Amino acid sequence: MITCILLATGRLERLEESIASFLSQDFAGEKELIIINVLHRQTLVFEHPDVRIYNLKSQTMRYDQIHDAESVIRRNVGVSSKFMNDRG
Repeated sequence: MITCILLATGRLERLEESIASFLSQDFAGEKELIIINVLHRQTLVFEHPDVRIYNLKSQTMRYDQIHDAESVIRRNVGVSSKFMNDRG
């Protein structure tokens, strides 16, 4: 499985281009795009089985949002980053 993580910061034209580019890839295996919307004043919606969106409702991520993102990163990369370990 290939996972791409994208931080969305309110540039909708770029976001649309990025989603279209991701979905047009001809990779034969499983893939997923995780979009973390860090602009808490907007809510993003996109319905596709390969795309998950986390809309932050404040300037900080909830624990379950961080945990989900960490699980994906650790599963695909196999290492934990200093950020993840020092967050505590």
